[in-house]
Amino acid sequence: MLETFKKHVTKNLIGRIVLSAIIIGAVFFFSGKSILMFLKGPVPITAGMDYDAAEGTFVSFDAQYIIDEYVRQTERNTDTKKEKLKNISYFVYYKEDGYFFGIEVPSSQEEEMNQYIDDTISWLNEEVSELTNVKSVKGTWTALTGKRLQYYQEQITDDLGAEFLDMALPYYIDTNNVGERTYVSIYICLAVIALAIIFLIYSLVQYFTGSSQKKLKKYLEANPTVTMENLEADFASATAVSGNIWVGRRWTFRIAGIYADLLENKNLVWGYYYYRSGRHSESALRLYDINQHEHSLNASEKQATAALNIYKQQQPHMVIGYQKDLEQLYRKDFQGFLNLRYNRPAEELQTALDEPWNYTNPEE
Repeated sequence: MLETFKKHVTKNLIGRIVLSAIIIGAVFFFSGKSILMFLKGPVPITAGMDYDAAEGTFVSFDAQYIIDEYVRQTERNTDTKKEKLKNISYFVYYKEDGYFFGIEVPSSQEEEMNQYIDDTISWLNEEVSELTNVKSVKGTWTALTGKRLQYYQEQITDDLGAEFLDMALPYYIDTNNVGERTYVSIYICLAVIALAIIFLIYSLVQYFTGSSQKKLKKYLEANPTVTMENLEADFASATAVSGNIWVGRRWTFRIAGIYADLLENKNLVWGYYYYRSGRHSESALRLYDINQHEHSLNASEKQATAALNIYKQQQPHMVIGYQKDLEQLYRKDFQGFLNLRYNRPAEELQTALDEPWNYTNPEE
């Protein structure tokens, strides 16, 4: 029995490893290089660097001389149809290399950016000799094209003169993105990867520490009159209705994920096949015990029906099949439900006619 359980648990563990690998691989495929850029950190913009070769990379810059804004980006609310300011782009001067380029920041930083512009104007008017405050930004080094490039060049010409266009790099730092992905999507991807890794590590620890059998051990500790030999004997004569469910005379054994578990058949009062399609689809053998606990075992209709046939033959105290009236009785009058079969004398159950109940519940 334990070897069989270990074999199936190992198979499920391998499935979890493969699933985790697929999830992590899919996340990296979706994010492209963005996650790697984020984890590595931004590359500082330095004097003399190859600005063209840096296109698309994750960069950082301490902006000291912020001259003016050159474009505003709005977005339309699809429900209200109202326009809302989203981002504002500014052109800055990189004194160490003698170039201008753009930075785009969220509109929520407008007041802060206006103060930097005022400081820069004071520097241009020689009211101050040096600026000490800096605006640290990081984002994707992106080429200016189309209207963005046009507005950028027009604003530099209006503010400083056309002769300064030779010093204007056709690039800007998009602070809303890392590579091709937004920060929000990066954080979501990292969270998914972290959860997949935690799930995998947890599964491996549970497997290699023997925790997959802890429910069996816990049951034996709680029932000192039952031995492992008793479980082994019942399992040996049990019927395997699926790769993870075995129905014996005294116990129903199952593998759930990487755990081996069992149910005492004598405590089961109701069983039927449950099916639901759609987004939250489910196909399961549902069992209910004397403590009104529900146990949902993943099974196809064929597998569940096979198990229910065994219960019908070997566990006469169980109600087998589903009707809406049965569910209402179970919920509202549990003792009345037990009186249907569980509380009836054994001799009555032997001669009682089969109740006309369906094996499955209507699809929800």
